Amino acid sequence: MEAVVNKLGGLEGVQRFLCGEVTVSEPIKRWREQDGVIYFTLPPTNGTTGPQLIDRLEKKGFRLSKWAKDVLNSKDFKPTTGVVNEIAVLKGVLFEDDDRITKKIRAEADKRKLATPNAEITCQIREMFTDEEIEAMGLISG
Repeated sequence: MEAVVNKLGGLEGVQRFLCGEVTVSEPIKRWREQDGVIYFTLPPTNGTTGPQLIDRLEKKGFRLSKWAKDVLNSKDFKPTTGVVNEIAVLKGVLFEDDDRITKKIRAEADKRKLATPNAEITCQIREMFTDEEIEAMGLISG
């Protein structure tokens, strides 16, 4: 009981809660999982260039590989504006250990009519979710 009182900010917080001045709610999850697939919607793209994405991600403490930087700096990287992407991530649990290879994952995605994400989408995903959220999705282990 003491933990609840502390969480509400002491006795004053409890009083405010009881008077209806403070409400308690479940945190809103920005993704959902169904049958081994994680679903979420990305915010609209905003025309951020590859070099701008590199700079922004590195300022947030992300380390980008040379390959990632090459992709983002490529003349083939074309940022978009106002595009909203609906994302479906196939979790590793959908595949046996020996089948968890890119070729088989892409074949399953093709069967489900899912597109392969581009670098812009990948950067948006990394910026949208914390390491803790990605771990909660079961996509990395802590």
